Amino acid sequence: MRILTCLLGTTLMLGGLAPAATTEIRFRTLCFRYQDQLKEVLAAGADGKTMLPVPLFTVYSLSATLTTTDGRAVFVLPDGKTPDGKPKYKPLASVVVPPVKEVLFLFLPAGKDAKQPYQVVALADDPRSFPWGNVRLLNLAMVPVRFHLGEYSGKMARIVKPGGVDMVSRVRKVDDFNMYNVVIEFGSPDGFLPVSNTRWKSVAGKRDLVIAYLDPESRKPLVNFYKDVEPAAAP
Repeated sequence: MRILTCLLGTTLMLGGLAPAATTEIRFRTLCFRYQDQLKEVLAAGADGKTMLPVPLFTVYSLSATLTTTDGRAVFVLPDGKTPDGKPKYKPLASVVVPPVKEVLFLFLPAGKDAKQPYQVVALADDPRSFPWGNVRLLNLAMVPVRFHLGEYSGKMARIVKPGGVDMVSRVRKVDDFNMYNVVIEFGSPDGFLPVSNTRWKSVAGKRDLVIAYLDPESRKPLVNFYKDVEPAAAP
């Protein structure tokens, strides 16, 4: 998944923690797939000493509070103890955070040969940046991916370049059950080839995150679908 290194330009190695402006945000996490069965990381506080445990799940986590420093969130991993028994930490990522109060951190496996187990991408998670009813399209494959969603089909289909992100407003071309047709095609030397033909539901109080990628072992094109329900609309 080396394509992740260019995704939004958000993943940077940890640098020094100099005094800087701090901002409190609400955040959630979503782990695309566990790397080396690592299911928890630590978020460094503004003082560089306080460490907030951040459990990773392959579904949306609950919301928590984090203080960013100079527009970045810093994640580290435990690294044993110092000779005097104090905990040590090693850097995981220092991530540029969008200038919003609600953020989703995507933890993406960096691959077997990478220095770090995860690359971390920060996406704006507030309703203004990602409105309820919309669909966010994320392409982690090394080829362009074309999405046909309801009325956004044919000439209106969305093509997302490798490492790209796109947003589709709420689909209106639905049946009596608010379902719409979805066809997802991956680019190839022979043109775009369909890999998924399904139906999704368009609901005002729901938004969907769609991640297209190539399986790192089989190289098979795959699509992950994550449904997010508005808290006020949840049963």
